[in-house]
Parts: sequence; C-alpha cells; structure tokens
Amino acid sequence: VLTSAIANFSVKFDQNNSLTIKNILSFNSRDLVVIRQGKEDVTDTPLFDEDIRWFTSNRIYSGQFGGEHYLPSSKIKIGWSAFYSDITRSIPNLRNNRYFTNDPDSTDPVASTPNAIIAVNTGGINYGGGLFFSELKENSSGGKFDVSKKFTIGEDFTNEIKTGAFVQSRNRDFFARQLQYNRLVNNGNFNTSLLTLPNESIFNVENMGVLSPGVNGFTLYELSKFNDAYQAGSQLNAGYLMLDNRYKKFRLVWGVRVEDFTQTLDTRLTETEYINSKTNQVDFLPSANLIFSISSKKNLRLSYSKTLNRPEFRELAPFGFYDFTNRYFTQGNPDLVRATVQNYDIRYEFYPGKGQLFSVSYFLKKFKDPIEIIQQSLNRTLTYGNANSARSSGIEIEFRTLLSSIFNAESMVLLDDLTLFSNLAIIKSNADVSNINNANPEKSRPMQGQSPYVFNAGLQYANKDNGWIVSTNINRVGNRIVFGSSEIEPSLWEKARTFLDVQIAKSLYKNKIELKLNIQNILAQDQIFYQNIYTEDVPQSSTITNLSNLLFTGDPLNEDGYDSKTDDVILRNKFGRVISLSMTYNF
Repeated sequence: VLTSAIANFSVKFDQNNSLTIKNILSFNSRDLVVIRQGKEDVTDTPLFDEDIRWFTSNRIYSGQFGGEHYLPSSKIKIGWSAFYSDITRSIPNLRNNRYFTNDPDSTDPVASTPNAIIAVNTGGINYGGGLFFSELKENSSGGKFDVSKKFTIGEDFTNEIKTGAFVQSRNRDFFARQLQYNRLVNNGNFNTSLLTLPNESIFNVENMGVLSPGVNGFTLYELSKFNDAYQAGSQLNAGYLMLDNRYKKFRLVWGVRVEDFTQTLDTRLTETEYINSKTNQVDFLPSANLIFSISSKKNLRLSYSKTLNRPEFRELAPFGFYDFTNRYFTQGNPDLVRATVQNYDIRYEFYPGKGQLFSVSYFLKKFKDPIEIIQQSLNRTLTYGNANSARSSGIEIEFRTLLSSIFNAESMVLLDDLTLFSNLAIIKSNADVSNINNANPEKSRPMQGQSPYVFNAGLQYANKDNGWIVSTNINRVGNRIVFGSSEIEPSLWEKARTFLDVQIAKSLYKNKIELKLNIQNILAQDQIFYQNIYTEDVPQSSTITNLSNLLFTGDPLNEDGYDSKTDDVILRNKFGRVISLSMTYNF
C-alpha cells in the first residue's frame, strides 16, 4: 500500500527574489507472507513446514523551505534552505511458526501428522511460535547557505567563485522486543496433543497457561536482549569553497569541502556492559575538473575528487535481526570506521548534435577501509567489516543517437523520432580482506557488491505531434558477491540477470491527460544465489568465449561464474512480470 501527498508552493517576488516551500508525506506498507516447505537435507525423510506473517509500515515526512536572491549591483547570487524530515518504521507483530512431520508418506498417523516445534524455556530461529515487535523513529534537520559571484579578468578569463555551508543533525531511537511461545512445564505436564493443532488455532487463548489441574498449555518466553534497543545520532558541519575558471578553450572547476562529522551510538550489551560510542573526524575533500574544448562539439575531461563512505547506524548497532526470507541473521559492528575514496577519471565527449552523444572514459577508484558485508563462522550469520583497501578501475562507453543519423536519412520523420542509446561499463575490482579474519584463507577477492560489467541499452520512439512515446530498455549486471567469505563459508554470489522493460505512453487533450502502460521484467529470469565449487577439471571453452570472459570478467575461464552442473545453489527466487497502467491529469 502506498499513499502520499505533495504540497509545493513558490512565490516569485520579482526577477531577483523567490521563495519555495516543498512538502511530501508518504505512508507505505508491505504485507509479506512466507510459506516454506522442505527438508533440511535431500537425503532426509522428515519434512518441515514454516510460515511467516510479516507486516511493515513506514511513515515519511520531508519538508524544505528556501529562497534564491540576486543582487544586481554587486552581481552576487544567494541561495539558502532549511529542511526537516521525520521517519517512523514499525513492525507491529511479526509471527512465525514451524511444524515437523516425521514421515509424510507413512500410513502411521503418528508419523504422518505434523507437530509444531515449540521450545521449553528457550527459543530461537529453529523453533516456532516466534513474535517480534520493533519501532524505529528518526528525524533529520539542517540547512545550507550558498553565495556565488561572477567576475572577469581581461577579455578571455571569466570566473565564478562559490562558497557555502551545510549543517545536518540526525537522531534515531530504535527498540525491538522478541517473545516466543513455549511449552509450560512448571507444576504440571504439557498437553502434547496441542502440538498437532493447525496454525490458525494452535495459540488460541484457551490453549494458554494451566488448562486443568496438572495439565498445561503454552506460555510466553522472553527472548529480548539488552542490545535490542539503541539510540544513535550524528552531526555534520561542512563548508566549501569552489572556483570556476574559464580561459578560451579551458575550463577548470576546483575547490575543497571541509566536513566535521560526529557520530554517537548508545546501547547496552549486558546487565553491566554498555556501549557509549562517540567518534569525530574532520576531513578535507578536494576536487578538480579540467575541461578542454577540442571543438564546439568535443570535450576532454580530467577529474579528481576525494569522497567518503560512512557507516550507517544500522551497520554500527550490535542489534541482530533474522531475515526469514533469506534465512540469514544480520548483526552490526560497532568497530566500523568510515571509508575514504580517491577518484580519478578521464573522459572524451562528442556531441554530434540534436541530443546525440558519444563518450568514452577510464576511471580509477582507490578505497581505504571499504565497508563490506561478510559472513561469520557462525551458521548463516552476517556482519559488516572494514577491508584493508580496495581498488576498482574500468572503462565506460556511452552513446545516444538518432536512427536518422545512422542511416543518413534526416528527412525521414519516423527515423528522426527514434533514439537509440546504450551504456557499457567494464570494471575490474580487488579488495584486500586479509585483515578481516586471519583464519580465512581468502586474502583478496573482488569487492563485495561490485559487478565486472554493467550494460544497458534502449530504443525510444517519441513524437510530440501525435503524443506517442514508446520505449524499450534492456539491462544486465554481471555476477557479483553478495556476502563475503568466512573461514568455513565461501563467498555467496548472485548470478547475472537480464531485465527487459517496455513503456507505452500517450498524451491526450493538449497534454492534459497522459496514459502510461508499463511492462517490467518481461524475461522474468530467476534470481540465483550460489557458491562456487572449484574443480581441477575445468571444461575447455572456445577461443571466442575465453576472449569474451577475459574482456568482461577479467577471467578467461570465468571460474567465478555460475556453473549449473557443479556450483551449489543456495537460494533461487522466481519473480513474475509486473504490468501497470496509470493516468495523469494536469490541471
């Protein structure tokens, strides 16, 4: 369910002064039901049935008040804004239950009857009867102020200087409570016949507590831990100075941003052990972008910048959460530090005309302390860790052209309305993970989450006269690591998938009405998560296949790729096609 309201207002007092107010309020929710049936091992006879009822509600408000002003006498431009946002995320009652059938094919009613798996004075993910409640509240407020002025030195040297400040304050309060139905065994015997009741009635009120003298039903067991609640906050104070210099065919945009960032986290581990973490860093983030205009249609760009990747509150908090959809337990790491990235880029651009583009670029990124999602030695447990370093580099090719230009037929209206576009990035990455776990034999690997290639292409027909817009898009992302390895678990990979989407839009009544038909994920390929099983007997491939693998993955044998004959499929998701029809009316 998605419900939202938008209210934006603007006032333009004159050509030099204006004010804007922007507001958006959104309510969205997800009602998830998971029904799972299967065996723990293919050789087992017992059958497990598990179901989850998982409702999540989100309320988001975001507001901004700002203005723009121009002082004609001094030619100074001023921009400012203040903002506030408020987020509430609630899981009011996540419920799960689990049944066990000893032998579903047996003629013995005792062996073929499902029994609920209910604990005694304990709990956990291997038992049914679980209840989970959580609520997250977060607000963010701040503002920014920018001043710019243009000036010239001589006839050919034009300049613009910009400076500004930014402040942001975030505060989060999170708590969760975990309960589990248990068998009541104190001062009596548990009535085991209750375990055969169906899921819709097993935990009814009449089955709770003492049922009769010496005969008990179910009770509730408290599973909540001290670290199921935490408070976190951050304060960012930043300022920047930037210069935009133009001299004939050269343009240099350069400057520096200074950030003073403080982050706090307060939680409790045990009865007497607390975490009261407070970190503060001051970072200088320079950037420079040099543009050389080879001609009116061609540019050569050289750029450098230093950027940051800070851990989120959820990645820092030691609170752990079990995701019933993928059966992984995720826990934060309070020892995470922020990552720094050095970015280098060289790019050639060519603009043939009429919305057309061709560009090719080479990029290099050097990471220090990159944050990665990794597996722990505990079964199916995830956490976050800082690798020593990482490096990512590659080339990117992009073009956008009219079909009339390709066929040299500008007079043909149909071809002039067709635009062909594509983008291809080939990326080589490597992360030094030797520091994360000394017992892990894997000391380096591709970066978690980084694909060796990203490809998208499309064809669009757009005609303003008849109001039709038809577009087709295809996207593909290469195999990538979802979770890094541990000493006992190899990395979990996600197999590459191809997405094909189509959109048909029609404008009516002088563009007052617009109809849109969207068909997404037409190919509906399975999402496959797998672990590689490396064998000494590597199948031989053709020279063309080896060259293709070398180009797109950096590995001619594609050993990290998915092999349905040998690799272990850990999880397979089947997605359907999504078809939607919408209508927009413009007053």
